[in-house]
Amino acid sequence: MRTATYLLLLCLWVTPVTAKELVGATERVQVGTGATEFLARVDTGAALSSLHASDIHLLHSGSQPLVRFTTENRRGDRLTLTLAVVDIIKVRSAQGSERRYVVWLPVRFRGSQRSIRVNLRDRGNMSYRLLLGRNWLSGHYLVDVDRPPSQE
Repeated sequence: MRTATYLLLLCLWVTPVTAKELVGATERVQVGTGATEFLARVDTGAALSSLHASDIHLLHSGSQPLVRFTTENRRGDRLTLTLAVVDIIKVRSAQGSERRYVVWLPVRFRGSQRSIRVNLRDRGNMSYRLLLGRNWLSGHYLVDVDRPPSQE
C-alpha cells in the first residue's frame, strides 16, 4: 500500500498542473465594447500590447485626459473609441524615439473579456494591427506557435 501511495505521489509531483490555456502565434480577438475582430499577433517579446490607431486626438475633460482615436482591422471594419489616458510612454526604435498614449482596452477572447493596457500607434502598414504582449499573456496563457488561431 505504501508503494502505491508513493508512486501516486511521485506521478502527481512530475505532472505539471496549470490553469493556463494554450494560444497560438496569432489569435482572433474582439476589441472595444462591440464585436470588431482583429487577427492579433501574440508577441512574447513585447512587454506591452499595441493597437493600430489613427486620427489620435487628446481631449481634456475633468482631471484625467482622454484620447479619441480610430482603429481599423484588415477587413476595413472601423471603430472609434474615447478612452482615458493612463500613461504616456517613450518608445525607442531604429527609426528614433516616439511618445505613445497608453489606455485600458477591453479585449474579448474565447468568450472571456478583460481590459489590458495597450499603447496606441499607427500600425496601418504592418501585417498585424494588434500585438498582444506579455501583459495579455501573463497568468492566463501559454504560447504554442504551432497552434492555429481560435475560431469564435
